[in-house]
Amino acid sequence: MGRRLSFVVAAMPSRRDLVRMTDEEVDAFLHERQTMNIATFGPDHSIQLLAYTLSAFNVSPFILHPSSFILLYWQSTAPPAADYTLFIHMRAVDGFVRSQADGPPVSSHYPTTAWQSGETIQDIHPLSATDLAQTDHLAIGLYDPLTGQRLPAFDAAGQRLSDDALLIPLKQK
Repeated sequence: MGRRLSFVVAAMPSRRDLVRMTDEEVDAFLHERQTMNIATFGPDHSIQLLAYTLSAFNVSPFILHPSSFILLYWQSTAPPAADYTLFIHMRAVDGFVRSQADGPPVSSHYPTTAWQSGETIQDIHPLSATDLAQTDHLAIGLYDPLTGQRLPAFDAAGQRLSDDALLIPLKQK
């Protein structure tokens, strides 16, 4: 109560505008997934990954070619101190990086220093279908582009994640 949520929706990198959802739409979305705080980033755990969705097909009219993508739902408990860069590594079973995508969240349209406390941000990233066919899991994290230093990453229980990256399995075991 008293916590205002806003939701920034970023379309694929070619889309240039941002759309805001109502607080009710945000609450319904997060309630539907019943997932809160999958991982946190930063020494103070101030950047939270609330949820993610993987799509194996094209559902957006803004994508020129059929593509898979991942939607990340971020929230910060305080405005981040720097403009962090997101990394998404597509890894094989042995951890070999098949492909990677590094860049500011929200396709550089909404840098982390602009994030407000309590605001939830939807961040969409295309994934190469060719690389996905050879990928066992994704590794996701944040780093400072000036130093290359990754932000400390923690699971939902507060335990430090290996390589400061959240691993998202893609294949059924």
